[in-house]
Amino acid sequence: MTTVNRQQTFYYRLTKIIDYWGNLYSKIAFFNRDNKIVYHRKDCFAHILKDTEPPDFIKWSEKGDAAVFFEYKHGQVDAGGVYHYLFLDLEKSIVFRIDLYKYDNSFIDTLKNYSFDKEEISNKLSSLGIEKEQCFTDEIIISPIKWLTGVDRWKPNDKL
Repeated sequence: MTTVNRQQTFYYRLTKIIDYWGNLYSKIAFFNRDNKIVYHRKDCFAHILKDTEPPDFIKWSEKGDAAVFFEYKHGQVDAGGVYHYLFLDLEKSIVFRIDLYKYDNSFIDTLKNYSFDKEEISNKLSSLGIEKEQCFTDEIIISPIKWLTGVDRWKPNDKL
C-alpha cells in the first residue's frame, strides 16, 4: 500500500483500520516532503471511500497538491458527530469542510483519483458558499514505550 502521491510531494499515514459493522475508518494525517504535519485532527477519522484492496481512503488531485476524503467525528449529529467531505489544499494548508446535509456534494462523488483540478474544485466550493478553514495540525503523540520499541501504530512507516 502506498500513501505517497505520484509527485512525491505529500503523503498520508493511517492508524490501524477499524471495522465497525462494515464501516471502515482510521485516523489519518497528511505530511509534506519535510515530514511536517499538513493536516491531522486527533478527534476525527477518515472513512473508507471505496472498499478495495488495499482500502481507498483518499482521492488525489491531478497535480497531487490537493486531496479529498470522507471525515467522521464520533457523536450525535447535533453534537458534531457527522460525516463531511473534506477538500484539502495541501500547498496552502486550507480545508473546505462540506456538510453533507447542507450542500450538494454529488460532484465530489464523481471525482476520480488523479483526474481533478484543485483550482476548479476550490472555486466551485467557494461559489457554493463553503468557507475555507485553516488545516488542523494536531500533534501526533506516540507513547515512549512504543517509540523505544519501534512499534508505531501509524502506517506505513515510509516517509519521503
